[in-house]
Amino acid sequence: QYNKPIDTIVCTDGCEVIGGYLAEELKKNGVMSLNTHDSLYVVTPEFGNGGQMIFRDNLQPMIRNKNILLLLASATTGRTIARGIECIQYYGGIIQGVSSIFSASGEIFGHEVNHIFSADDLPDYETYSQENCPYCQRGQKIDAMVNSFGYSEI
Repeated sequence: QYNKPIDTIVCTDGCEVIGGYLAEELKKNGVMSLNTHDSLYVVTPEFGNGGQMIFRDNLQPMIRNKNILLLLASATTGRTIARGIECIQYYGGIIQGVSSIFSASGEIFGHEVNHIFSADDLPDYETYSQENCPYCQRGQKIDAMVNSFGYSEI
């Protein structure tokens, strides 16, 4: 049983619909919210140049001094989680948890990542930095990219 209060779910990677369902399930299972009307907010940050996350002034009250669950589609290197945590803390939010559909690691930057699927579910799953990538070193090009918009051949 999850025993931390959650006031706001911050969704990245196009997870707003999943965030809405997650909010409903958390409320059904007795997760406490300190918001007026005992509701959970589901919000999405904007991304500026260079991938920096921001919350516009109309969303900032849903972050400031609120208990936040960060929700992602996938967590591989941890960069999106790090940016999300940094942004949420900048706006005064309190990180209570990180969840993703897929995560390559059970913990990223000291935060447990609750996930449905892990690298164990994907045979031969690998991730590398560019300088350590054996495929890059052999000059092998990427066939496709997979992100929240889907699968795109390159």
